[in-house]
Amino acid sequence: MNGTFAALVWAATVQGVQGAGNIVVISVWMLLLTTPLMFIADLQAILASKGRSVPAWVDVAFDLAMVSALLWHGWMVTGVAYLIHFLIAQAAWAHALKKPVVDCPVIG
Repeated sequence: MNGTFAALVWAATVQGVQGAGNIVVISVWMLLLTTPLMFIADLQAILASKGRSVPAWVDVAFDLAMVSALLWHGWMVTGVAYLIHFLIAQAAWAHALKKPVVDCPVIG
């Protein structure tokens, strides 16, 4: 799924494919609208029991790359919407796994 999304972002921002851009925009807004559902108790239990499919740093790196690409190419509103989705998702995962959002020995 992430690979497809990254390819669509590349096609839209670098190649200027309008259809890909439309899919990126609707996808980001659907993510933003549905990500808060991750805080529902039943979904939190599922997240806690199954865990992440990839290490957290991979998820963070991908999301930051997508935010950077969108903002770099002038998709400011969509980039900020994706950033908000990313922050909500990370907070939901941290809550489900009972881990701090920032787990850095330097910061504490």
